[in-house]
Order: sequence, then structure tokens, then C-alpha cells
Amino acid sequence: MYIAGTERCQIAVEEPLELVVALYLREVEALSPELPYELPPVEPATTVWPVWARRAPVGWQPPVLGSSGLVDPRQAAAEWAEWWTGLLQGEAACSELRPPTFREFRARPSLRVLLQRHHEAAVRWSEAILDDPRSKRELTAARPGMGRLVRRLLSEVAGPAAFRLRLTVVPVRAKHAWPLAADHVLISLRLLADIDNVLDWLWPRLRGLAIEPSAIPG
Repeated sequence: MYIAGTERCQIAVEEPLELVVALYLREVEALSPELPYELPPVEPATTVWPVWARRAPVGWQPPVLGSSGLVDPRQAAAEWAEWWTGLLQGEAACSELRPPTFREFRARPSLRVLLQRHHEAAVRWSEAILDDPRSKRELTAARPGMGRLVRRLLSEVAGPAAFRLRLTVVPVRAKHAWPLAADHVLISLRLLADIDNVLDWLWPRLRGLAIEPSAIPG
């Protein structure tokens, strides 16, 4: 995670491990959760060890994709959607993954079973994804541009309101962004790498936060 801007006017860019773990779980169990937006498959595929990351652990095998049959897939998908939404909203209970019992998921029994089955492999793979030098480079390369965008705002808007715009980055197979709230955007790593287009798209949102939050475009 990093923050661009000033103490009052900030753009925070984050790529939480828990979200990648959740995407891994969705893929390997072939879950079809209902969300307000279409979330593409994770990239790279869970059957591939990231080529530029640390060497795969001894004994690592690509997961077999498809329902394990341990739980009702519809119930698991519904619980996954609740978990995903909670993660994006920053709910502490959703981000706490405490193996091997995962007591925090007692209210989501199907998801709890799947975490008990896949957690170790999911974390290893997700850490490798986030450790990929190419992903790190694409994530950090956007920082100077974000800083310039805030400086432009401060030079053009007199007395801007304080704000913190959150960009939550996910490694999915798309070049897209999904506005979740006036001050929160879910964005693919592919799109973040296209920094000029990202800055153009973010500008009206940033200006809206500084002037009139209710006027921010969707």
C-alpha cells in the first residue's frame, strides 16, 4: 500500500492479500457468487505458478479446478459474496484468517470448510502473485502520476475539501474499474498499468470529492 498526495488530499493504493486469497478460493471451487458487477477470473490462472515470483514450494501441484463436493456450492457462493463485500469495506472480521479452525467464519460454515481445505495453498499462491516483480513495478509505477493528479487538483481548486480516495487493486483478467463508493474504486492491475488512461478517468472523481462529493460520476 502507498499514499500519494498530502495529509488532507490523498489517494491510497492498496492490493490486499486477503482479496487475492478470496479470488483463489472462488476459482478453485468454481464458485459463482452474485455481485453487483461482473468480476473476471484471476490473473494468472490459479493453475499457474507466477513465472517471475519466488520458486514454487517443493511439492507444489496445480490445483484441480471444480467443486470439491464438500459443501453446497450455492451456499458457499453466497457466503463468498458476503465475505468479499466485507473485505472491500474493510471489516476486520472478514480479513482475519486464523487457521486451522477459522472461528471467525462460524456464521459462514460452507466458506469455513473451504478455507480449511485451501487456505495454505491459497496464501502461498497469493503471496507469490503479489511478490511478482512485474506486478510490483506496475503497482508502484502509478505513484508519481497519482501525486501529480493531486497537485493539479490543489492548483486548480481553491480550498478543496479533505478527502481520501481508495484504489483497491486486484489481479483479474480485465482492464476495468468498478466504482464502489464516492471515495472507493476497485481497479484491475491491468488498468492501473495504463496510467495515463487511469489518471484521465480519475480526474472528475477526484475533483468531485474535493468540491461536491454528491456530484461524483458513477
